[in-house]
Amino acid sequence: MFLNGGNIKTNAKNILFLMYEDLKKDLSGSVKTIAQFMGYSLDDAMNEKVTRQCTFDSMTVYLRHSDTREVTVFNFTSFIGNWKNHLSDEHSARFDTLKECQEVA
Repeated sequence: MFLNGGNIKTNAKNILFLMYEDLKKDLSGSVKTIAQFMGYSLDDAMNEKVTRQCTFDSMTVYLRHSDTREVTVFNFTSFIGNWKNHLSDEHSARFDTLKECQEVA
């Protein structure tokens, strides 16, 4: 799916829309969805491990103990509905349309 001069085309099967709200509600389910989208099948133990490693707390600990000098530490404050502070009504409507097209496909 892509925007072309305001027209929405739904011919790409390699785009997965993720909503922050969905990640917050069900991170484990979202991890499974992402894995399936990428062609992987995770057993319950692996899904639990990946889910645990994808939490902000786990990533923060990793970044603090990382030997990589090029790590950029970011301050990220988010909450459900925060997108309203960053997207215009027009952008929100376009995103909703794209997401609906994905659900239909």
